[in-house]
Amino acid sequence: MRIFIAIILLTITTISLANTETEASESTHFIILIDDSKTLKTHTNRMIQSLPAILFDGVHKKQGVGSRLPTYKPKIDYISLVFFGINKKSSKQCQAQHSFSVLPEDLFYWQKVANRNFTKSRFRQFLKKTLKKPCRFKSFTAPVFTAESLIISSVQNQADLAFSASRTFVLLLSNERYKTEKSPRKELSSFLYKRMKDKQKVLKLIKPIRKTFNLRKSKNDIFTLRNSVRNRFLRGGRKENEHILGKAFPLTFRITEFDSPFQAELNSYIDMPKQVQLEPLAISSEKLRMIPVTESIITVKKSKALDHYKMEIKFIDDKGKLFPPEQSSLKTIIYFDKCKSCIKQSTGIQLPVFKEIRPELLTIPVESSIKLNSMLFQISFHETRDITKSNIIKTAWQKIKISDAPVFTIAANNIFPAMTLNNQQLVNQWIKSDVNGLTQTVAKKRIEATRVFWIQSIYILIIIIFIITIIYVLIYYTQYPFQPILKWNQKDDVELDQKPIAPTCLGKITLENTGKFIWPLSLIMVRQPHHKATISLLYKKLSDYGIIVNKGVIALGFAQETRSQSLRLVRDIKQKITHNRSIYVYFDTNVISEINDFNSERPIKAWIEICWGKNQSVRQEIEFNIKTSKKI
Repeated sequence: MRIFIAIILLTITTISLANTETEASESTHFIILIDDSKTLKTHTNRMIQSLPAILFDGVHKKQGVGSRLPTYKPKIDYISLVFFGINKKSSKQCQAQHSFSVLPEDLFYWQKVANRNFTKSRFRQFLKKTLKKPCRFKSFTAPVFTAESLIISSVQNQADLAFSASRTFVLLLSNERYKTEKSPRKELSSFLYKRMKDKQKVLKLIKPIRKTFNLRKSKNDIFTLRNSVRNRFLRGGRKENEHILGKAFPLTFRITEFDSPFQAELNSYIDMPKQVQLEPLAISSEKLRMIPVTESIITVKKSKALDHYKMEIKFIDDKGKLFPPEQSSLKTIIYFDKCKSCIKQSTGIQLPVFKEIRPELLTIPVESSIKLNSMLFQISFHETRDITKSNIIKTAWQKIKISDAPVFTIAANNIFPAMTLNNQQLVNQWIKSDVNGLTQTVAKKRIEATRVFWIQSIYILIIIIFIITIIYVLIYYTQYPFQPILKWNQKDDVELDQKPIAPTCLGKITLENTGKFIWPLSLIMVRQPHHKATISLLYKKLSDYGIIVNKGVIALGFAQETRSQSLRLVRDIKQKITHNRSIYVYFDTNVISEINDFNSERPIKAWIEICWGKNQSVRQEIEFNIKTSKKI
């Protein structure tokens, strides 16, 4: 059971449950495993001098060994300091240990490491203080291969190790004095461990570890200290360097990396699209956000041994650089347990990735010419055999090709030209009410609707102008039919005895147009026709009525003003006639020379004739009485 719980705490990411995203994805767990046997005490100063240099500076840069081991990163990585050894007698000096026991709780002593922000000098001081304790280096022997394999099973018992890590390294320090065999079984069966208790129990613990984990190690991962002052190292262990160091037992370092057994098959847990199309979304009059045409769903399949933990995302532009440039160090991290858009199913979990990533990561200014080329993502998994402790293993970086969605075009018509809905045109259509952004589809519909509105408005305006023109023509150029009648209205009788200064008005003749239009044209046809006409007054000679008029003058007619502004009577006048036009008839008694056989009871008759157009005329008979007080 221990081994299954131990699997959880492998590889090293510095994310104690309150750590930042960057720490969680990049941390390493260094387990420094030191041989606690008596013969190692002589190497105390060498360890104090060389171990900080290995962790903080590395040894591979100049000497070609230890290249697998990364350098320690303060505040991000974890260090565990562990001593291992077997005592002949039970001891309680540093911890309670049973004699001749190789069980993890007796074999290992975990030195508490509270500080995660080590500097090289601080770590050296901490190491010096720990190695100089009186209880250190009291064991009579230390099984190197057994400790190297068994250390993982001891991890879950350490309360201080409630963190997750991406990589786990064991750096074992010994002098290989008691290194007789190259496997835990052979090592424990040697004469040194004949009195050891619980050997079979320990071998049962080691067996699943060897099967479960890949213990990665190469020839360069074993090296020996030659000079602690200059930190010079030799490749290989004690036996490989006897020709240089003689029969001494030098300080030897062994690097082992524990790989997850699931690493090779991680990619098979992911189902993803090969390509995604992005289209612009206008979010202001100056900025765009790239969104998928159809949502890209990444499916993470369910596994009994693994639990999806998080996804890290990066974007690459068409120039092969991280996008956006000002956020090149920024990763978008999606935690599956906090994912609001994720869809949990019995077979796994579906992640609509573009709904979860931070919008500002795909926001660009409208004038930007950068295009996205691909999206890279990496999924991290937890082991599922423990709740608070878990090993993080990661997939390789997966790639989804990104292409631009086709740019919409709007066809030309009789009024508007064709339009390409580029980024600038798109943001031009954005308005403040577009709180969720403006897509190409909505913008195209908006432009087309605007065009339809203006086309309709133009058509309506043309119709209105046409109607107004027709009305104007009807009003100003179409007239009532001209069907005039004349009505005579006499005033008073004329007294021949009176001699007024001006001619006397006999009455007036009024012209009325009786022409009509049918309804509703009659409602708008308000213009009466006007015609140039000749108006004539026709009557018999007044001498026939006994009235003698001076020669060369007219006693009955129409008034006409002379140049001297006096009035004279004429029988024909020319003027414009229209509806309700009145024409006055006068009689001038001043031009009568004498009266013979005049009968005042006999009315005088005359005719008013109006002629206009082509042979069009109307005539009306009028009559009036002339009286005199003289007896004739």
